[in-house]
Amino acid sequence: MRGDPLQSGRCSRLLRALAHPERLKIVGFLQGGPRHVSAIAKLVGDRIANVSHHLQVLKRLKVLVCKRQGRRQLYFLNPVMARPGTRGLDFQCCELRLTGLEPRRSRRR
Repeated sequence: MRGDPLQSGRCSRLLRALAHPERLKIVGFLQGGPRHVSAIAKLVGDRIANVSHHLQVLKRLKVLVCKRQGRRQLYFLNPVMARPGTRGLDFQCCELRLTGLEPRRSRRR
């Protein structure tokens, strides 16, 4: 984008996608490492079908990448955007720092 070094269109799409509460939770949970859709659905507290939709939106915008493991997909934050140790994402147009989004831990009995 010659006259738009901020890449405002791309940045707007990224921020709009992250404005959805479930997607923001998913990104926060993935800060803790890669997860399968079923684990993400459990952490978010939503149905797998809904979580899959959110994952596809984030994947299409390259916030997430996935890797096939047998019949399952393992989702993780795009290493180009993820800022290790900072709980932040660098979108080139802006940086997003996530705080207070720790995954719920299941209690073992």
